[in-house]
Amino acid sequence: MPSLVTLTNSPRSLSAAALRSPILRSPIHRALLTALVTALGLLMLLAAPVTRAQDPTPGSLHTSPFPGFASGSGKIANLAIGSGHDDARALALQPDGKILVAGYCSNGSDYDFCLARLQPDGELDDTFDGPSGNGNGKFLLPVGSSNDYAYALTLQPDGKILVAGYCSNGSDYDF
Repeated sequence: MPSLVTLTNSPRSLSAAALRSPILRSPIHRALLTALVTALGLLMLLAAPVTRAQDPTPGSLHTSPFPGFASGSGKIANLAIGSGHDDARALALQPDGKILVAGYCSNGSDYDFCLARLQPDGELDDTFDGPSGNGNGKFLLPVGSSNDYAYALTLQPDGKILVAGYCSNGSDYDF
């Protein structure tokens, strides 16, 4: 029976006894076990109760207004970025409290990646500009020759923004 092993992203972190285990000899099995342990850790983190001082009763639906965010309503309605249908697919919170939103938006003839950055109070951050140097908090980012769909967003430790999705090259889709 193999002993319980703490896994990290490095196979060197596994003990010699664990590596002799028939279950963990294969790199694929080690990778799957690492992914499983990571997923279980995330589930435990997400299942942990979260309370804030302004919650009337921990775990109850918060129906009162959110002071200081989106004029107290707690929601942002009608954040138009493109000229038609806009679809948000990813969010990231910057260390300074600003909120990044990525997705795909209509440019009038097809879809492009689109990004927006909101201040902690929910207002557009007018200092956030696209590669062209303009945007005032929101912009379209054409990548392929036709439809481009952003589905993922993350921040690097140096603050650079990474956006991923898929794009049309005219005959099929690539990432």
